[in-house]
Parts: sequence; structure tokens; C-alpha cells
Amino acid sequence: QGNLLVYVYNNRQLNYLLPLVNRLNRPILLLCESCVDEEVEVNDNVTAIEMPFTDSNLPELQRYYVSFHAVLEALQPEGMLVLEGCHYQEQILAIVAQKLGITDIGLQQGWPSFMHTMFRRFSYSYYLTWGNELNGHWQKYNPDTRFISTGYLYEVQRKCGKAVTFFLQSPRFLSDDHYFKQMVSLIEETAERYPNKEIGVREH
Repeated sequence: QGNLLVYVYNNRQLNYLLPLVNRLNRPILLLCESCVDEEVEVNDNVTAIEMPFTDSNLPELQRYYVSFHAVLEALQPEGMLVLEGCHYQEQILAIVAQKLGITDIGLQQGWPSFMHTMFRRFSYSYYLTWGNELNGHWQKYNPDTRFISTGYLYEVQRKCGKAVTFFLQSPRFLSDDHYFKQMVSLIEETAERYPNKEIGVREH
């Protein structure tokens, strides 16, 4: 009771959140999906448990709702934190938390190329962002959430160089073949126009 519950959806989220979690001087409970590696180095105030499910016969969305409700009701955390906030599991958790009167917080991890439906109508009480200039964009699609600028959470090494990096998403999920080909054309045109710059392409 009174802990901060941090929901971890996959190992990528875990790796991003661990430096923050280990800096917080308070009891933390990591609620991890089964795919998450729980054998990680954490401070003594951090406990990791695997997400328990109550009834595997239920449809998946209902199974998450019932299971999250049971977990939050049993643990009674002071608040809960999710990263990104665009996964349906995180949004179900936020709905359950609000129903039980638990403060629910989302934490910005990236910036969507466009505000698709999973980034709209958040039910989080608070969403911590990288800066004030982003808050207006978030608020436009999420009027019921309070956006608070915290800055980027980790140290950034400033390096002046002549490189341009593109983050390229494969033609599935949000993008399609047309979008993918447009991005490749933009990369090629940039490389031709600026031959003295190093061009990097990374997976989004």
C-alpha cells in the first residue's frame, strides 16, 4: 500500500525506465508482462512481479480489465506510471486506476509521426512531457489530461556534426508501401543534395 506502481510492457520499456526507477527514493513495484526480463539489477526499494491474470477464458481486453482491477484493488498503490501510454493495456490500466481513485501518470517517450487514435482522448490524470512546446499539441487531442513539462529525463551528450538521421518505419501497422517509398525517396534526395553530410537510417 502506498507504493508507486510502474507497469512495464516489454524489455525496451524496462531498459528506458530503469535509470528513473532506480533514482526514485521510494517503494516501487514493477508490474511486468511475462515477456519482460525480471532478472535485472534494481535498488532495494524496487520489487518486480509478473502480471497475474485472473481468468484465461475471458476475451483479452476483458481479461486485462479484470486482472488490473484485482491487482490495483489488492495493492492499493498511491499512483501508477506508464511509459508512452499508447498501448491498449496501459489505457485499460489507466481506466481502472481512475475508477479506484488512483492517480495515473503517463510519461512521454517519443513523438508520434501523427496523432493516431491511441494517442487521443487519454484518460491519464497527468502526462509528463519533454517540454512546453509539445504540451499544446498533446492537449489539442487530450483535453481531459493535464500535461506537465519535465524535460527529457536523461543526460544528452551534445555533439556538433554534419550527420542527418532518418527514423524509418517498415510498411506495416501505421505506415503503408506508399508512405515507405516516400520516405526512401526523401532519404535519397537528401543524400544527393547534401553529399558532404553523413546520412543515417535507423529503425523507428
